[in-house]
Amino acid sequence: MKKNNIKKISTKSKNINNIFISFIIIFLIIIVLIYIVPNTNKSVNINFQDENGMTIIMYALINENDKWDKNDIKNLLIQNRNKIDYNITDNNNRTLLMFAASYGDKDIIEEIVKYGNGIDKTDNNGQTALHLAAKYNKLDSVKELIRLNANPNIKDNSSLTPIDIAEFEGYEDIYEFLNNIN
Repeated sequence: MKKNNIKKISTKSKNINNIFISFIIIFLIIIVLIYIVPNTNKSVNINFQDENGMTIIMYALINENDKWDKNDIKNLLIQNRNKIDYNITDNNNRTLLMFAASYGDKDIIEEIVKYGNGIDKTDNNGQTALHLAAKYNKLDSVKELIRLNANPNIKDNSSLTPIDIAEFEGYEDIYEFLNNIN
């Protein structure tokens, strides 16, 4: 009789251990599902600004290290178009459109203008995206901005229009293009 009791107690103890282990496993799975999985898919705040007021898109558009190609930037814009603050400015009051104009891709310019960036906004120097496109010799940007109704007659803080900048810098193609639209 004693042997049967020992087996029953032993079986009962194993069942309690199995239930306890199962409970621990379920608890750990719940912890993983609640706390760990959601945090692994957190995206970068596309509008985060560093100490210079620059966002990841602005850095991509200045592309100092040639780490981004045009398709990377276009994909970044397309994938985040509903999250991007298109009116965000850096510490010099430059907008995404101004960075795009300096970069020189008409599709990127069109994408940014489509979502609300003021085409004739000025930076701290009074320059518009068109001024910057002329300054950096980006004829495609100049043409696209004019097509999108940028005002070529705005003067910056030095009383220069985009055509004045093109003439001063010796950018004949931009000078001729802007001269022919006036």
